[in-house]
Amino acid sequence: MRVSTARIDQWDIVRRRVREFFSRAVEELESYSRQGRIGAPVNLFFYSLGGRKPAVLSRFERIVVTILGEYCPYFIEPFTVQYLRADPPWSAYLKLRGGWEGYVRVVPAHNSINSVLKKEIVRAYNKNKRPARIYTIQGDDFDAREVAPGLLWYGPTDTWRQVTGDPAGYSRFKDIVFEVGREYRDRFWRAVDRMVGDKGPHGKT
Repeated sequence: MRVSTARIDQWDIVRRRVREFFSRAVEELESYSRQGRIGAPVNLFFYSLGGRKPAVLSRFERIVVTILGEYCPYFIEPFTVQYLRADPPWSAYLKLRGGWEGYVRVVPAHNSINSVLKKEIVRAYNKNKRPARIYTIQGDDFDAREVAPGLLWYGPTDTWRQVTGDPAGYSRFKDIVFEVGREYRDRFWRAVDRMVGDKGPHGKT
């Protein structure tokens, strides 16, 4: 019974942090929407096809992803035995309840590591000579990728299974994200409508 209670407490912490993330993200979107302009860069061809509203949504997504990159390490922290912030390119040095200990880089999605960041991670890994992993917090799932000998990049299902010890950990996390996200949906769409303005059903310019 004690283990079950602890697990609930850990997920409650995750829920609070997800709510903090949405609160900050929506505040950023609301602030941005008051400017009334999308700003550069906007894909001209995408804009010409869909008009202003899809362009606004695309810009809003980039803002949300940027903020998620800052927050995603803190979603897994409640499940660790030890969690120490580390110098870039690592997110933290941690110890999991299953016994694994090492450096981790926690990223928002499967496409979050470009060639420059990959080189930085590999360089730091070879220099530290310590165990390390790359974790993905959400998004498209994928089998583990070898970034360097002994350094693997895990998809969200494997990430949450390793961190929580629960094969359904990622499903639990997704449920929390959708549950909390719905609380902010009206504010999100009001910010979108403010940016689109009175320009017809498709926000045409």
